[in-house]
Amino acid sequence: MVDAKQITKNHLFPTMVYCVANVLPTEERENILRDITQRQEQQGNLPLLDADVYQPLIYQIADIAKCWMQDHQWEYDKLILTDMWFTKLKPGGYHRPHSHANNFISGVYYPESCDSDGIVFEDPRSQANVILPFALSQNAFNSQSWMFPANENSLLMFPSWLKHHVPPARKNRSSVAFNLMLTGVVGREIDFQFSEFS
Repeated sequence: MVDAKQITKNHLFPTMVYCVANVLPTEERENILRDITQRQEQQGNLPLLDADVYQPLIYQIADIAKCWMQDHQWEYDKLILTDMWFTKLKPGGYHRPHSHANNFISGVYYPESCDSDGIVFEDPRSQANVILPFALSQNAFNSQSWMFPANENSLLMFPSWLKHHVPPARKNRSSVAFNLMLTGVVGREIDFQFSEFS
């Protein structure tokens, strides 16, 4: 019989999703929530990158993205915030499954708690769903999807290619989403996988 000590568990090709708590001090979080609440539209992006109220969040995103790149041990010149937008969902509002094309890292910040709601990520490996035994308890290794709650003052960061959706909201829900992209030299010429983004 095999002894459990003989087994080495290797997790190949994992997909990292950062969950960051207590992203901003209370006053800065409340300023963002107030700005979103006062806006008439349900979704918008044009002034956010330049608006003073979002600068503390932008600073935090940049700092968290540096940690992300270090954890992945990727060499890069620069990572820039390409876009940021807010969304207000009323009860029943939702977002269909999508990914964020033409970006490298994406994320979402929740200035207020929507504990009953969240964001659902889908397993990108379609072939992993060919045979699905009954799961005695759901975990990250046997699930086809995984939901993270929308906790107050929390931020999720994930690869832009990871498909996700927002199920119908049970109550009003506000969020700020964002994308980051690499600029400068990506890869090395010697590997024949080299490009330069400006």
